[in-house]
Amino acid sequence: MDIVLNSAAGIVAHRLSKNPAERDRSFVERMADAVQVAQHSIDSGAASAKLDAWVAATR
Repeated sequence: MDIVLNSAAGIVAHRLSKNPAERDRSFVERMADAVQVAQHSIDSGAASAKLDAWVAATR
């Protein structure tokens, strides 16, 4: 669960940097949405694929 929460916090921060209007939503609401996105990214393999791409790009 730590990985999901850490990922969700990153998603919240990223969304806030792209759209300041996100501040109008409560932190709990933003985190709840981001937890779902993070969990889906992990479960679908998208997070692992992105990590593999980053590793390959740095070699």
